Amino acid sequence: MNEEAVIDYFRWRQAEAARNASHSWCYWTLRKSGVGVAEAVRQLDRSTVSIKRELLSRHGVTLDDVPTWQRRGVGICWETYEKEGYNPIAQGAVFARRRRVTVNMDLPVNEAYDALLCRILQTAGMNSRTASLAESALGLHL
Repeated sequence: MNEEAVIDYFRWRQAEAARNASHSWCYWTLRKSGVGVAEAVRQLDRSTVSIKRELLSRHGVTLDDVPTWQRRGVGICWETYEKEGYNPIAQGAVFARRRRVTVNMDLPVNEAYDALLCRILQTAGMNSRTASLAESALGLHL
């Protein structure tokens, strides 16, 4: 697996999150307006993006006004940082490298998303070992 395959996978995931968000907003908008389960499913079956946007617009919902994390998903990754501590033997400050999970609730799109993914992969030191770990963790078989 290479960097391009990882980026393609995450772009697909982001697009899928957008499709799911649109569908879910439409489904629950219909349900809240009194439409039954079967009828809501029937109305949304094979609906285009423009039909879904029109449906939401009729009910006063603008998908672009929905929080970004609800439309594109959430990014979660490891971040390395320096933590200051105190060494009582040397009686001075010391620094240790630590990792923590970070959450990005405002993921960019298109080229900006690719650039973000490239930075994350470079920080992680993307190589054949990390690529195979990513492939395994993501369930990809390329």
